[in-house]
Amino acid sequence: MNEFEERGKLIEQMLDKIYPFHPKMPENIREGVETDRQILVMRAGWNTMPIEELRRVAAGRH
Repeated sequence: MNEFEERGKLIEQMLDKIYPFHPKMPENIREGVETDRQILVMRAGWNTMPIEELRRVAAGRH
């Protein structure tokens, strides 16, 4: 797995823990939640964080 793929996987895992999609969520609500998730990623800086630091955050070791 390359760094780009690993970053995506780590971010998705964190989002699924703190801002999950519910199985029966209507599509229009799901789109709104996805937008909120993307905003969270950008505000938290996960998309630009060094991969080593992102690994620590994902593991709960800040």
